[in-house]
Amino acid sequence: LAAHTAEVKNPKKQVARRIIYTVIVAAVLYTLFAIVLTGMVNYTKLNVSDPASFAFTFVGQKGLASVIGIGSMIGIFTGVLALVFASSRLIYSFGRDGLLPNFIGKISGSQHVPFNALLIAGVVEIILAGFVPLSYLASLI
Repeated sequence: LAAHTAEVKNPKKQVARRIIYTVIVAAVLYTLFAIVLTGMVNYTKLNVSDPASFAFTFVGQKGLASVIGIGSMIGIFTGVLALVFASSRLIYSFGRDGLLPNFIGKISGSQHVPFNALLIAGVVEIILAGFVPLSYLASLI
């Protein structure tokens, strides 16, 4: 959200407001989800890497646990994809504003894409994907 402030008409007001709304909605959803999980299973048993799948398996709903596991993998993938787009946009903005070398903030000719920023973000992310364990990367998301 904050990575796209250049496209907003009134960023001082709108971006701050949208970030606050997003945090409030996320906090309410996480709280409600935690209440449901602790209603299904005692909270002392939820100290596992996949508490939602565990809770549904614990109450005998293995099919739903599988669906939740697949949904979690899709969620991690979309989170990573969003971070890739946001990181390239931030790198482009830094280059355009002079905080990084100017060639990073250039737009390619016919395609109107910040190719240099995309390339740098992609290389950094490929290196992280190759050398940092997946469990650690997933915990960042």
